[in-house]
Amino acid sequence: MDSQSAAGVHSFTEDIISMVFSAFEGKTLGEEGFTKDDVMKYLFDNKQDDEDDCGEDGGSIEEEIFEDGSLELYISNNIEDPWNKTKYKGYVHMSPKQKGEFGERFTEKHLTINGFDVKSAPSSTSGYDRIVNGKKCEIKYGLATRKNGGVTKDSFIINHVSKEKDWDFLLFIGINSEKNMRIISFKRGDVKENCRVCFNIQQGGKKIDNDDYMCTRINDLIKCDWVHEGIDSLKNIMFKDTY
Repeated sequence: MDSQSAAGVHSFTEDIISMVFSAFEGKTLGEEGFTKDDVMKYLFDNKQDDEDDCGEDGGSIEEEIFEDGSLELYISNNIEDPWNKTKYKGYVHMSPKQKGEFGERFTEKHLTINGFDVKSAPSSTSGYDRIVNGKKCEIKYGLATRKNGGVTKDSFIINHVSKEKDWDFLLFIGINSEKNMRIISFKRGDVKENCRVCFNIQQGGKKIDNDDYMCTRINDLIKCDWVHEGIDSLKNIMFKDTY
């Protein structure tokens, strides 16, 4: 099974398991009411009932909805993989959680190859992803955004940056191609003081102090004097223990 198919199977299985656990919440697997037969009945009998409830006109309505081809085109445009001839084939089809894990693994390998000492965070709930040369590192990673069957160079999104989490510096790696990447880093204290320069609040809500930010203006971010670009720049700072 290739990586794209495996990712699809993993995501589908995760959705099914979550749905079943939610439906049988409070029960223990194997007890009365939560047996294999109960699960099979829930998954398939309900499905059949749903299909029966569609009525005779369900098919004709669906045909009319899809008649102009715009919805199918929308799906096609959003599942296209401009990286399908590279080592990043299938990345765009992974879930956000899987992309995050891949980015952390990629970044750890990159740092280790370049001589950094990298250790895992104590737990998955830590406010950072790795310990790099004794400093708490928040990792962000992404591929250039897709457009018209290709990608837009240096167009990246840095998601879910929290100023109050327990990290010392953030490291972002953005991939333009297999031979071209952007690497930038900055300290938490600097982004706390200058957050409004290039970052926007990511999620809505009643609280105006929502600590969840995103950046889409990477080229503007790089120009800030508190942002360091490139792995060599990070080496000069980290190995001098001034970060």
